[in-house]
Amino acid sequence: MITKQLEHTIIFTDDIEEETVQDLIDKINQYAFVNLYFSTHGGYSDIMAILIDFLNHRFENGSLKLTIFDFVASAGTDLLLDYEGPIYVKNLRALLFHAPD
Repeated sequence: MITKQLEHTIIFTDDIEEETVQDLIDKINQYAFVNLYFSTHGGYSDIMAILIDFLNHRFENGSLKLTIFDFVASAGTDLLLDYEGPIYVKNLRALLFHAPD
């Protein structure tokens, strides 16, 4: 008997805030494997660090594929520095980097 891991796709397009990131973590934790499509205009860098720690844990367990799309700005670009897995790109319009406030 062949067992195939079920996949689920989650699209995140919110700002990086405590409530939106906690909701995302809760959604991801409902599934064994998640394809995460990620786009954000930014938010709080300390909350982004928490999200990246969580995403790294999921990647280390082989349970996440991360794709950035549309627009990734500000705190969202920390993924490019601190996420330890591969980052796929699909229909990305822009990245916005700036010095932290």
